[in-house]
Amino acid sequence: MTGNAREEITGAMPLYLFPEHWQVAKRNIQGLFGFMCTLDVMGYAASQYYTVPYLVLAKMAKKVKEDPSEVNQRMFKYIQETCVKIIEGS
Repeated sequence: MTGNAREEITGAMPLYLFPEHWQVAKRNIQGLFGFMCTLDVMGYAASQYYTVPYLVLAKMAKKVKEDPSEVNQRMFKYIQETCVKIIEGS
């Protein structure tokens, strides 16, 4: 998939931005993770809810280490907060 700036998009992840946003984002997370993992929105498995965000967090941690730009650090913070909210909600 290609984004607006012709960048390659390999996945998407709803992020925790604020409480009201998370209420909407977590409703869409199952279908999105199912699609990312199996190319089928019905391919969601409960284990994806705990696995995919932490794989994304690990990848972002590596990216921040290689390039500690402000944008990368901000994205790492958002992904980390999302992982915390996932654990809090379980």
